[in-house]
Amino acid sequence: MYRSLKKFTTKVDIAYRMSGDEFAFIFYDRDVKWVKNVAEQVLIFAEKYGEEIGQKISFSAGISSISKENAEYKDILVRARGALAVAKMEGRGKVVVDVDSVKKNNTINILFVDDDRIILSILKSRYKNKGYNVFTASDGLEALEILKDNKIDLVVTDYYLKLMNGDELIRKIREKNDDIPIIVLSSQKNEEYIKRTLDLGADDYVVKPFSPVELDSRIKKLLD
Repeated sequence: MYRSLKKFTTKVDIAYRMSGDEFAFIFYDRDVKWVKNVAEQVLIFAEKYGEEIGQKISFSAGISSISKENAEYKDILVRARGALAVAKMEGRGKVVVDVDSVKKNNTINILFVDDDRIILSILKSRYKNKGYNVFTASDGLEALEILKDNKIDLVVTDYYLKLMNGDELIRKIREKNDDIPIIVLSSQKNEEYIKRTLDLGADDYVVKPFSPVELDSRIKKLLD
């Protein structure tokens, strides 16, 4: 397992044996999703290798995150071991992420765009309480300025906007960035509108009035 994980490290990463069959890997400038994916790949490899030699082989992993500004390795190790303990309690072959450390060091930025200030206020309050960093814009031009000056992880926009409609905003976002997930909110239920919006580059389309729980689910799906 050590060699399987070691091949994903670079010269600046750290890999060492803690004790017995317990190892620690410190990856620099890697996304937690990437680390989790690597651990799951190695887990699949271990299980397949075990089948080939007629043995039950597996491992458990605990993952933690820490920012460069607060690089206390003792803290990340304690949190990772806590996640590992949870993984072991859940059974063989588990990969568990310490969610608290990820929230602390990787705040997700969401931009809500709507010309209804009441809706903006409700969305801002709801998602700030969920731990997100929330930006709001009342029109497409303001939204583009926010996108230019900030790292935005997800855009949720109304379809009908002043100065610039949803189609144009999506088009302009996609001219600059293909990766930002975009959710469109609209009272328009016409399938032609929905198809055109998705063809332009939106990732999801939610019909107004919408359930807050439904929007939670759509946002979580695109951010996972």
